[in-house]
Formats: sequence, structure tokens, C-alpha cells
Amino acid sequence: MTFGKQSFIPLLFNMIIDLIVLKYKKRPNEKFMQQKIYFYEYAYRYGRLSIYFLREPIFSIITKPLLEKILKTFRFSERIINFLIRILTYFTKCYYIL
Repeated sequence: MTFGKQSFIPLLFNMIIDLIVLKYKKRPNEKFMQQKIYFYEYAYRYGRLSIYFLREPIFSIITKPLLEKILKTFRFSERIINFLIRILTYFTKCYYIL
């Protein structure tokens, strides 16, 4: 709220903290099942990093135009492009409310 809706500062700060945690979190040598749990945790955290592309300043400035160019390059119809963009916009607005 302090930086405004279109500010990159809080978004970049959160992303940097997530990357630092992923980079420097040490995994002890444990049993196989515990190693498997650590693997699933890292996979989940890396998946969560992709959600940053759907957050508002990045989505409207980078993700949306890039996705439109890629879909037009593959010659998808305008209806399909608009449908996918609307779904992602809806997800972007509703995901962070919940």
C-alpha cells in the first residue's frame, strides 16, 4: 500500500528473499524419505517463483505483451488469445485476494 499498485519494489524484494532462501538453505544428509520431502519442497518453491510473472506490475508490463506476441507468432485466433489473456487476468486479480 505504501509503494502503490504498480511498484516493482515490494515484488523484487519478495523475489530476492525467496531466491536467497532457496540458494542458501542447507539440506542435511538424511534418510531417503526425508531427501524426497526436501526435493518436493524445492520443487514447490521453484513453482511458486513462476507465480511472480502473474503478479500485477510484471503481468501487465512483461508477461501479457510477451504472451500475446508468442500466441500471434503461432497464429492462434484472436478469440483464443483474448480468452487466455482474460483467464490469466482473472487469475491474477483473484489469486491474491484469496
